[in-house]
Amino acid sequence: MSTHPTTTTTNTVGHHKQQVLTSADFIYDAHPILFYVKMNFDFEGQRERELKLHQGDIVGVTKDNVQGWSVGKFNSKIGLFPTAFASPVQCGADGAVSVLMRVWRGYKFKKGLERKNRVREIICIINELIETEKNYLYFLDVLDTLYIQVFESRLEAKKPLISQEEIKKVFGNVRQIRNLTKILLNEVQKQKNENRNSGNIPKILDVFVKHLPFLNFYSDYVKGYDLAVEIVNEICKKNKEFDKLLKQSRDDPLSKGLGLRDLLPKPMQRIFGYKNLFDRLVKITPSDSVIYLKVRSLAENMEKIVSKINESKRHYETSQKVASQFSSLLKSWRKFMKEGRIKIQHHNEKGEEWADCYLASDIFAYTSNGKKDIVILPLIFSSVIENFGK
Repeated sequence: MSTHPTTTTTNTVGHHKQQVLTSADFIYDAHPILFYVKMNFDFEGQRERELKLHQGDIVGVTKDNVQGWSVGKFNSKIGLFPTAFASPVQCGADGAVSVLMRVWRGYKFKKGLERKNRVREIICIINELIETEKNYLYFLDVLDTLYIQVFESRLEAKKPLISQEEIKKVFGNVRQIRNLTKILLNEVQKQKNENRNSGNIPKILDVFVKHLPFLNFYSDYVKGYDLAVEIVNEICKKNKEFDKLLKQSRDDPLSKGLGLRDLLPKPMQRIFGYKNLFDRLVKITPSDSVIYLKVRSLAENMEKIVSKINESKRHYETSQKVASQFSSLLKSWRKFMKEGRIKIQHHNEKGEEWADCYLASDIFAYTSNGKKDIVILPLIFSSVIENFGK
């Protein structure tokens, strides 16, 4: 077979230049299709820049018969094929339909690859979710086995290291969270195992839709986390036996080098991990996919849960701060939303002073008289000043 006419030099025969091909001729988007040809024979295309074609394939020609070779486009590739191996397509009605079908198949092939890659990415995230969930559940079991059960057994034996109330404050509802995690993981794995190649993605998402409301369990845990760490630190200072047990548990092979202070944040990290995973799923899921609306809804609901957890934590922290100074402000129905500092301007010899302030669902309160007293303003008798400070 003749060599490719890809040299960039030209030879002259009389007054005629010999046509050659350059690398620019193989830039896919740079050249329009001039006409279509139908392959009469198979062409294996084993060398660089050669297309692999079969009898009956329709090729769009961009450059014709250069020293016995033509340049054409096929299945989103551009390359060489022998001119003599093909014949022009007759542009009758049947020929036009045939050409359009071939072009459409090539387009579908390309889009199919893109979709396949997206599906592969989605499956990777689902697999990541399952593996990280297994790891998370493992450490929740460690918390229960090496800490909660040990402290409870000491209580039963009348040799307590910490009280029942302290156990409750340190570990919160971690057992409730662990049980939810077990159920979630088992159901996700069950759905995935139904189709080992691609996973049953819609049904896996349905598992999260079903259990999403129960993720609010994390709210109670998160808002009590800071107090839990504070209690652990205080007990360690006062109780050497407690501190010794924490070190022994950390050195246990089951702990994999993680101590109690490393394990307590795990539930908080996980709830934000869920949000991150669903945000990533939304970004890579095609908007025309059958699962897109479900993925987007899950991500939006996860965002709401995380926001609610953060708001609950802020409310709890503010309430604790108010309780330590002004316990009379605490009511079961009152919700503290924000705290801050304001400058009070007095119309007497006192001048001005900084005060702590608290915005609740029904009152605005601020400290006075060197923070010894507190002024309470019912919101029902207040109004908002627009453009304040402008």
